[in-house]
Amino acid sequence: MKILARVSHILDRLINLLAIFSAVLIALMVLFICFEVVTRPFVTRPMLWTIEISEYLVVYITFLAAAWVLKEEGHVTMDLILTRLKPKGRCAMNVITSMIGAIICLICLWYGTKVTIEYYRTGYFLSKIIDFPFFIVAAVFPVGSFLLFTQFLRRAYEYVDGYRKEMRQQEIQTVGGEF
Repeated sequence: MKILARVSHILDRLINLLAIFSAVLIALMVLFICFEVVTRPFVTRPMLWTIEISEYLVVYITFLAAAWVLKEEGHVTMDLILTRLKPKGRCAMNVITSMIGAIICLICLWYGTKVTIEYYRTGYFLSKIIDFPFFIVAAVFPVGSFLLFTQFLRRAYEYVDGYRKEMRQQEIQTVGGEF
Protein backbone atom coordinates (compact mmCIF):
# COMPACT_ATOMS: atom_id res chain seq x y z
CA MET A 1 0.00 0.00 0.00
CA LYS A 2 2.96 2.28 0.64
CA ILE A 3 4.04 1.96 -3.01
CA LEU A 4 0.54 2.89 -4.22
CA ALA A 5 0.53 5.95 -1.97
CA ARG A 6 3.93 6.98 -3.34
CA VAL A 7 2.81 6.50 -6.97
CA SER A 8 -0.38 8.45 -6.23
CA HIS A 9 1.67 11.27 -4.71
CA ILE A 10 3.96 11.36 -7.77
CA LEU A 11 0.94 11.40 -10.11
CA ASP A 12 -0.61 14.24 -8.13
CA ARG A 13 2.59 16.27 -8.37
CA LEU A 14 2.90 15.58 -12.10
CA ILE A 15 -0.73 16.50 -12.75
CA ASN A 16 -0.35 19.70 -10.72
CA LEU A 17 2.86 20.64 -12.53
CA LEU A 18 1.25 20.07 -15.93
CA ALA A 19 -1.71 22.23 -14.88
CA ILE A 20 0.72 25.02 -13.95
CA PHE A 21 2.51 24.49 -17.26
CA SER A 22 -0.87 24.75 -19.04
CA ALA A 23 -1.53 28.05 -17.26
CA VAL A 24 1.87 29.30 -18.46
CA LEU A 25 0.98 28.23 -21.99
CA ILE A 26 -2.29 30.17 -21.74
CA ALA A 27 -0.35 33.27 -20.67
CA LEU A 28 2.10 32.74 -23.52
CA MET A 29 -0.75 32.39 -26.00
CA VAL A 30 -2.32 35.61 -24.73
CA LEU A 31 1.02 37.40 -25.14
CA PHE A 32 1.40 36.10 -28.71
CA ILE A 33 -2.08 37.26 -29.66
CA CYS A 34 -1.63 40.65 -27.96
CA PHE A 35 1.70 41.07 -29.75
CA GLU A 36 -0.03 40.32 -33.06
CA VAL A 37 -2.80 42.83 -32.35
CA VAL A 38 -0.47 45.60 -31.16
CA THR A 39 2.02 45.23 -34.01
CA ARG A 40 -0.58 44.82 -36.76
CA PRO A 41 -0.73 48.54 -37.65
CA PHE A 42 3.07 48.80 -37.85
CA VAL A 43 3.87 45.65 -39.80
CA THR A 44 3.10 45.45 -43.50
CA ARG A 45 2.06 41.80 -43.38
CA PRO A 46 0.36 39.80 -40.62
CA MET A 47 2.40 37.47 -38.43
CA LEU A 48 0.44 34.30 -39.06
CA TRP A 49 2.80 32.25 -36.93
CA THR A 50 1.03 33.60 -33.83
CA ILE A 51 -2.24 31.98 -34.93
CA GLU A 52 -0.55 28.69 -35.77
CA ILE A 53 1.35 28.52 -32.49
CA SER A 54 -1.86 29.38 -30.62
CA GLU A 55 -3.65 26.49 -32.33
CA TYR A 56 -1.01 24.04 -31.13
CA LEU A 57 -0.96 25.56 -27.65
CA VAL A 58 -4.72 25.01 -27.33
CA VAL A 59 -4.17 21.29 -27.99
CA TYR A 60 -1.39 21.14 -25.39
CA ILE A 61 -3.37 23.11 -22.82
CA THR A 62 -6.39 20.84 -23.24
CA PHE A 63 -4.56 17.54 -22.89
CA LEU A 64 -2.13 18.59 -20.18
CA ALA A 65 -4.78 20.15 -17.93
CA ALA A 66 -7.63 17.63 -18.38
CA ALA A 67 -6.43 15.26 -15.63
CA TRP A 68 -6.09 18.16 -13.19
CA VAL A 69 -9.62 19.36 -13.98
CA LEU A 70 -10.91 15.83 -13.32
CA LYS A 71 -8.91 15.61 -10.10
CA GLU A 72 -10.50 18.85 -8.93
CA GLU A 73 -13.95 17.55 -10.02
CA GLY A 74 -14.21 20.46 -12.45
CA HIS A 75 -15.75 18.55 -15.34
CA VAL A 76 -19.46 18.86 -16.04
CA THR A 77 -21.62 16.38 -14.14
CA MET A 78 -25.32 15.53 -14.24
CA ASP A 79 -26.07 16.64 -10.68
CA LEU A 80 -29.78 16.65 -11.36
CA ILE A 81 -29.75 12.86 -11.61
CA LEU A 82 -27.00 12.13 -9.08
CA THR A 83 -28.55 14.15 -6.24
CA ARG A 84 -31.77 12.13 -6.51
CA LEU A 85 -29.98 8.80 -6.04
CA LYS A 86 -29.27 7.09 -2.74
CA PRO A 87 -25.57 6.92 -1.73
CA LYS A 88 -25.14 3.41 -3.12
CA GLY A 89 -26.69 4.37 -6.49
CA ARG A 90 -24.67 7.60 -6.61
CA CYS A 91 -21.47 5.67 -5.93
CA ALA A 92 -22.36 3.08 -8.58
CA MET A 93 -23.09 5.78 -11.19
CA ASN A 94 -19.85 7.61 -10.40
CA VAL A 95 -17.82 4.40 -10.58
CA ILE A 96 -19.48 3.36 -13.85
CA THR A 97 -18.90 6.75 -15.49
CA SER A 98 -15.32 6.80 -14.23
CA MET A 99 -14.66 3.33 -15.64
CA ILE A 100 -16.24 4.28 -18.99
CA GLY A 101 -14.01 7.37 -19.03
CA ALA A 102 -10.97 5.22 -18.20
CA ILE A 103 -11.76 2.79 -21.03
CA ILE A 104 -12.19 5.62 -23.52
CA CYS A 105 -8.89 7.16 -22.38
CA LEU A 106 -7.17 3.79 -22.69
CA ILE A 107 -8.39 3.52 -26.30
CA CYS A 108 -7.19 7.09 -26.96
CA LEU A 109 -3.85 6.25 -25.35
CA TRP A 110 -3.38 3.18 -27.54
CA TYR A 111 -4.46 4.88 -30.75
CA GLY A 112 -2.62 8.14 -29.95
CA THR A 113 0.60 6.27 -29.23
CA LYS A 114 0.25 4.30 -32.45
CA VAL A 115 -0.33 7.45 -34.53
CA THR A 116 2.44 9.42 -32.82
CA ILE A 117 4.95 6.63 -33.44
CA GLU A 118 3.81 6.44 -37.05
CA TYR A 119 4.28 10.21 -37.48
CA TYR A 120 7.73 9.94 -35.94
CA ARG A 121 8.72 6.88 -38.00
CA THR A 122 7.58 8.38 -41.32
CA GLY A 123 8.96 11.83 -40.54
CA TYR A 124 5.60 13.44 -41.25
CA PHE A 125 5.88 17.22 -41.30
CA LEU A 126 3.02 19.62 -40.95
CA SER A 127 3.56 22.11 -43.74
CA LYS A 128 1.97 25.34 -42.74
CA ILE A 129 3.71 28.56 -41.83
CA ILE A 130 6.08 26.79 -39.47
CA ASP A 131 7.45 23.46 -40.71
CA PHE A 132 8.12 21.02 -37.90
CA PRO A 133 7.58 17.32 -37.21
CA PHE A 134 3.92 16.67 -36.47
CA PHE A 135 4.69 13.99 -33.88
CA ILE A 136 5.58 16.86 -31.53
CA VAL A 137 1.97 18.05 -31.65
CA ALA A 138 0.52 14.52 -31.64
CA ALA A 139 2.64 13.35 -28.68
CA VAL A 140 0.54 15.29 -26.18
CA PHE A 141 -2.53 13.18 -27.05
CA PRO A 142 -1.26 9.88 -25.57
CA VAL A 143 0.41 11.67 -22.65
CA GLY A 144 -2.81 13.47 -21.72
CA SER A 145 -4.86 10.32 -22.31
CA PHE A 146 -2.59 8.33 -19.97
CA LEU A 147 -2.87 10.90 -17.19
CA LEU A 148 -6.63 11.15 -17.63
CA PHE A 149 -6.86 7.31 -17.65
CA THR A 150 -5.00 7.06 -14.34
CA GLN A 151 -7.08 9.86 -12.83
CA PHE A 152 -10.34 8.15 -13.86
CA LEU A 153 -9.14 4.92 -12.19
CA ARG A 154 -8.14 6.81 -9.05
CA ARG A 155 -11.49 8.60 -9.07
CA ALA A 156 -13.39 5.29 -9.27
CA TYR A 157 -11.34 3.93 -6.37
CA GLU A 158 -11.97 7.08 -4.31
CA TYR A 159 -15.73 6.78 -4.86
CA VAL A 160 -15.76 3.15 -3.73
CA ASP A 161 -13.50 3.91 -0.77
CA GLY A 162 -15.61 6.92 0.22
CA TYR A 163 -18.79 4.86 0.04
CA ARG A 164 -17.27 2.13 2.23
CA LYS A 165 -16.20 4.71 4.83
CA GLU A 166 -19.66 6.27 4.78
CA MET A 167 -21.29 2.86 5.33
CA ARG A 168 -18.90 2.06 8.21
CA GLN A 169 -19.68 5.43 9.79
CA GLN A 170 -23.41 4.74 9.54
CA GLU A 171 -22.92 1.29 11.13
CA ILE A 172 -21.00 2.84 14.00
CA GLN A 173 -23.73 5.42 14.54
CA THR A 174 -26.45 2.76 14.38
CA VAL A 175 -24.64 0.41 16.79
CA GLY A 176 -23.74 3.31 19.08
CA GLY A 177 -27.38 4.43 19.17
CA GLU A 178 -28.59 1.01 20.39
CA PHE A 179 -26.75 1.18 23.72
